[in-house]
Amino acid sequence: MAVDWFTLAAQLFNFALLLVLLRVFLYRPVLDLMAERERRTAAPLVEARRLADEAAAEREALQRHKEAFERERAERLEAAMREIEDKRAQRLAAIDRETEERRLAAADALERDVRRVADALLTRVSGLVVDEVRMALASVAGAELDQPAWARFEERLRALPAEQRARLAEAARGTVTVMTPRPLPPATADAARVALLELLGARQVTFATDPDLLLGVSLDAGGLRLDGTIAVRLEALERSFATALDIVGEIAPSPRAPATERTR
Repeated sequence: MAVDWFTLAAQLFNFALLLVLLRVFLYRPVLDLMAERERRTAAPLVEARRLADEAAAEREALQRHKEAFERERAERLEAAMREIEDKRAQRLAAIDRETEERRLAAADALERDVRRVADALLTRVSGLVVDEVRMALASVAGAELDQPAWARFEERLRALPAEQRARLAEAARGTVTVMTPRPLPPATADAARVALLELLGARQVTFATDPDLLLGVSLDAGGLRLDGTIAVRLEALERSFATALDIVGEIAPSPRAPATERTR
């Protein structure tokens, strides 16, 4: 079979021309269309991916914001609770101080009242005791006791230390007054003058009476006094009672007691 090279060449040329025409007018537009379609198809995916990334980033930001908010809320709540607890503790401490102050004030007032009543009662009792002793002595004291009373006073005068007797003798250069509850019997008065002249060198002796002395002798020489009467001893007894009351008041235990600590 003979090959028609011209026809073959023409067909090859036509086929090549067809390929060129197809490439130029059909294949390239199709490729461009497919590329455009691919771009159009990929754009929503890219946008969706971008939106997804943005959503994830926003979600993470929201999560961080939520965590920060929770931390801040917890910190504020803790600070508020601490502040409330501090104020509560301060208020309780203030209440404790006020309660303790009121308790101590009440205890002091009660202590003063008790001591005042006790002092008044003991003072009254001591006064009654001294009054009873005074009345008892007044009822038994009489003229028959004046001579023994002077004898006892003379013994005391003789027993004075030399220095004290010298001062008394110096003061006795003037008038010496002998004070008794009742007038001394004449014999006792004479014995008193002799004793005072002997012991003190007293030359001017006067006698006076004071029923309140009850029993005993009081000697006054120029302002110096030597007293041996029951009245003076009763006054000393009253002072001793008063001193004892003061000492008891000082050493008496206080009714205060430590306050019980409030349970927090």
